[in-house]
Amino acid sequence: MSAEVLLHTLFFAALPDGPAAERAHRLAGTLAGRHGLRGRPLRPERLHVSLSKVGMSPSPPPAKVIDLARRVGDQIALPPFKVAFDRVQSWRRSNGPVVLVGGEERVVGLNWLGHALAEGQGMRPRHFVPHVSLIWSPDFLAERAVEPFSWMVREFVLLHSIHGEGRHEVVGRWPLGGRGGLTAAANPGSGAPRQNAGRPGERRTQAAGGLGGHGDHAA
Repeated sequence: MSAEVLLHTLFFAALPDGPAAERAHRLAGTLAGRHGLRGRPLRPERLHVSLSKVGMSPSPPPAKVIDLARRVGDQIALPPFKVAFDRVQSWRRSNGPVVLVGGEERVVGLNWLGHALAEGQGMRPRHFVPHVSLIWSPDFLAERAVEPFSWMVREFVLLHSIHGEGRHEVVGRWPLGGRGGLTAAANPGSGAPRQNAGRPGERRTQAAGGLGGHGDHAA
């Protein structure tokens, strides 16, 4: 495959545990067969929930950018939490992903984590819809309920995704429950993270200095 079609993306993500990933992969195959969806279901090891994008480039991310992103990951202090996805739908009329989504109250922990990671990069947190892409298809699937896919999110990762080769590389991994400097908001309804007292100026300068202020990764 020619180098021109490669695209490198660096982003934070949450990964489903093994049983949930296998179930989601089987669901994708079932949906494809039942509804005539063209496209190949993503392999279980590629399933993920995108949380916050660091950057995108036609060349691999420099070591300095990866190191800065790892410092952001080191700041996060959230406890493990449970998530559940109970609906499936296409996100575009054609050539888009069929995704698992969940009610806001079932995925709020992912919003908190994504917002904390965005703030750690010096970005203003913004609303995003946590989802798991199951299959990319030119065919449309209307929203429908499915048996909930739930798991405990006990860690998050930094992924280097190489589009054009269809693979992800884990370049950072953090267990939840650590002692970093960014935590969820005191008011759960706000969905906005806050920074712990101590050295906020230092933290934001480290994070924002080399990550470029990119938005959330949507795939």
